[in-house]
Amino acid sequence: MNNHSALDALVCGYASVVRARKTLVMMKCETITTDSTHQAYVDESGGPGAGHILLLSACILEYPAWVSFSDDWDRALRAEPAITHFHTREARNRQGDFARWKAIDVDKKVISLTEVILRHNPHVFTCWVSEEDHAVTVEANGVPDVRHAYFTCFMTILYKVAEYQAHRGITTPADFIFDEKGDIGLEALLWYSFIKKIARPGVQKLMGATPIFRNDEQILPLQAADLVAWHKRRQKEFGVNNPETAATMRINELPGGESHITREALELMASRIAELPGMAEARSKPSYYKQLKQEARKNMRRKAAGLTPEVSAELELFNATMDTILRADPAKVKAEMEEDKRQRTEQRKAKKLPSASDHASNGKG
Repeated sequence: MNNHSALDALVCGYASVVRARKTLVMMKCETITTDSTHQAYVDESGGPGAGHILLLSACILEYPAWVSFSDDWDRALRAEPAITHFHTREARNRQGDFARWKAIDVDKKVISLTEVILRHNPHVFTCWVSEEDHAVTVEANGVPDVRHAYFTCFMTILYKVAEYQAHRGITTPADFIFDEKGDIGLEALLWYSFIKKIARPGVQKLMGATPIFRNDEQILPLQAADLVAWHKRRQKEFGVNNPETAATMRINELPGGESHITREALELMASRIAELPGMAEARSKPSYYKQLKQEARKNMRRKAAGLTPEVSAELELFNATMDTILRADPAKVKAEMEEDKRQRTEQRKAKKLPSASDHASNGKG
């Protein structure tokens, strides 16, 4: 990707009328990688209460294709009856732009937007986790940064999309744009560079630049990712014959893959987190992200007073923990995980086998 193409990639998710007047201020940063050819727009869908899941869906296309997609999506939004932006929850609850709409008109708008997605045929990769399983494993044992299920799905989809792209024969990275999530997203982002560094080389080279978060009311492909994620979640929670998903049924025709973060995987993740240095002490403290914000404010005051900025013990602990992870021998870590998995399998098998006393009590005579 040349420099001109890289600039185009920064604005390909906007409608043409917005792209034409968009002002770019270039700074030294890693918003996109110059060798990237694909962009993945990611949004999440989740429902409250027991039995619900948190699901993230990534819509993946080569970045020039997102330009024409955004223009088509914008035209579908402005087609009468027009709306300014699309949120699936608002559509299904008939709120916001959909207030006072008839159900049939909502379905027609949803169908027209679904048809835009189908015409451009993005690859869709989805990952999901049970909120309940996550709460009793990772949330119960992890530090504040990783306790939210969003962190687990965020890291999983970044890694799995890279694997999926490799399976497709793609040899260049995909850059990620997520819907804005506030502190939860930024806490997850703090760990991205460390996760990328410990990924195996074939996956690492496809993970792209540091992900960015954008407002889905302005970035049109994020609205499509929202619709896809909602559809996928509703079908997993309520079945493929759920009448609410009838208008979006053709989303199932899109190419792609998925990853279910199982209870077993969560238990293994929780055990690995618990073994990291300083984790016991860190559980009772604010997240590292919040500590870093506090540290930044403190050092701004020190700098204003003419004093030298300081590095807190909390930041040193964070860096030491990450250094421990990065220095770990990947082969050794993999071997330990395989051994842990083998032991768990044997334990499950042992529980299913009847004991000698059971045989005696069940015998005749």
